[in-house]
Amino acid sequence: MMQFFNFPGFSGFRAGGKNGGEYHGKCPGNGPDCICLEKNNNRMRVWPLQGNTGTFSCRKCGRGGDAIQWLHDFEGKGYLEACAYLGIEPKSQAKASVPGRSSGARPVAEQSRKLTIHPVSSPSALWIEHAEKFVDWCHEQLLANNEELIYIAGRCISREAAIACRLGWNPSDTYRARESWGLPTELHEQSGKAKRLWLPAGLVIPVYRGGVLQRVRVRRPESERAKNCENLKYYRIPGSTGTTMILGESTRAFAVVEAELDAVAIFSAAADLVSAVSIETLEGNLDEEAYTLLSGSLAILDALDADDPKTPALQRALAKWSATFERHLRWPVPVGKDPGEAFKAGVDLRAWIMAGLPPVFHVGAGLEPAGQSSFSDLSKGGAAVEELVVDVEAASNDVEKQEMATPEALDYQCSGLHGVSADGREYLVVDSKEDWDKAVGRGKIVFSRGEIERLHAACRASGTEGAASMATAVLDVKEVFQGAYIRRGGESV
Repeated sequence: MMQFFNFPGFSGFRAGGKNGGEYHGKCPGNGPDCICLEKNNNRMRVWPLQGNTGTFSCRKCGRGGDAIQWLHDFEGKGYLEACAYLGIEPKSQAKASVPGRSSGARPVAEQSRKLTIHPVSSPSALWIEHAEKFVDWCHEQLLANNEELIYIAGRCISREAAIACRLGWNPSDTYRARESWGLPTELHEQSGKAKRLWLPAGLVIPVYRGGVLQRVRVRRPESERAKNCENLKYYRIPGSTGTTMILGESTRAFAVVEAELDAVAIFSAAADLVSAVSIETLEGNLDEEAYTLLSGSLAILDALDADDPKTPALQRALAKWSATFERHLRWPVPVGKDPGEAFKAGVDLRAWIMAGLPPVFHVGAGLEPAGQSSFSDLSKGGAAVEELVVDVEAASNDVEKQEMATPEALDYQCSGLHGVSADGREYLVVDSKEDWDKAVGRGKIVFSRGEIERLHAACRASGTEGAASMATAVLDVKEVFQGAYIRRGGESV
C-alpha cells in the first residue's frame, strides 16, 4: 500500500498508470455527515502526479480536488497553512483571506461545470501489432470456452455480439518483455531488474476506433483476484490509449454506461436502435471524437451506475452531463445499478432502451420484442423510473418527423411515450394537458407523468404479483372510462 506526503491519511494500491499513476483506497472522511462511514470500500481515487500538487476524487461522498482541497477537507488546514505544508507559493492574499472556502485553491471555472474532454491519441504501431495477436488468440479461446460463453450470455451478450466486439478469454497470467511491445523499460525498485509486461487472466475487452485497436482491458475473475491484487478488478494493458469505447453505427441516439461489458450488452440487445458508449467512470472517459458524435445526436440515454442515486458524486456527474450535452436524459435501469444486474433480474434491455427513446425512434423498430412490453417490465415489482416522457421537439426536427411519422401521427401531433402492455393494449404517456386532451379525444389509453409516478408508488407497496394485477386493473379502467385520471388523495381533478 502506498502513502503520499501531499495526501496524509491516505493509503492505497496502484490501480493504473493513467495521469502518472492512479491509486485506490478508503476515503478518510470521518465527519458525522460523511456517507463514507456507511460503506467505504476503496472508493477514493488519488492521482499524486496530476496537476501541480496531485488530485483526488471519492466515488462515494463526492469530495474531490487538488492536494490543497484534501488538506482543507481532511486535515482542517486553511489555505495559507496548506500552501506552507506543500511548499508552494499562495496565489493571492485575497484568496487566502477567505476562511473555510469550499473550493480549495481552485477557482470555479466554466470547465469545472462540464465534462472533461481529452484529445484523441493512438498507440504505437508495434504495440498494435502485438496487442492484435494477443486479442486474436484470446478471442479464439473464448469461442472454445462454453463456461465463459455462458457467463457472458448471463449478461445479455450473445455469441454474435462477442464475435463482433472481439471479446476474448485469457486462461492464465502471461508475461512478455515490455520492449517487444514498444513500451519503455521499467525497473523494479528493490531488485533493479526489468519489469515484464503483465497480461492477466480474465475476460479480454478490446476497444477499436476506425477498425484499429486502441486499448485492451482485462476483467479479472474473483478466483484470480483471490490470488493477488484482490482489489484490481479491471486492468488496462500498458500502452493502451484512453480512446472511448463506441459500439454500433447509429449517430442519432446513444446509450451511455460505465462498464464496457454493459455497453456490449446494449449493443447485443439494441444495436439497431442506439450506439453504446462505455465511459468507465461517472464523469467519463470521453475523447474529442466521441464528444462530437454525442453532441450531434438526437438522444443520449444516461444509464450510469445507480447503486445509490443520491450520492454527491452521481449528482455532480449528472449536472456535468446535462451542462455538456443538451439532449442528455437520465435513464437508469429500473432494477439494479447497471444493465448487467437489470438483465439478471429479468429486465428486457431492448424494451428499456426503446422506452427511453423519443417516439420518432419507435417507427418500425419493434417496440415489444420477445413478447415483453415497456410498461409491464418497467412496472413489475414497483421499479421506479426517473423519466418516462421525452419531448419530440427536443429530439427531432420537423423534417425528420415528417419522414418517419406514422399515418396516425400525421393526423395529430402528440409528444409522449408510446407503449404496448403485456396483453397487447397500446397506451401513451404524455406531459401536458393539451396532449392529454388530443389522445383522449381519439380514444387512446393515456397516462400523465404524475399518474405513472403514483402507479409506481402503489406497485412498490404491492409486491410483484400485486403490481401486475394493479397495472392490468388500471388499464381496464382507462379503457372503459375514457379520460379517467389517477389522482392523489385530496387532489383536484
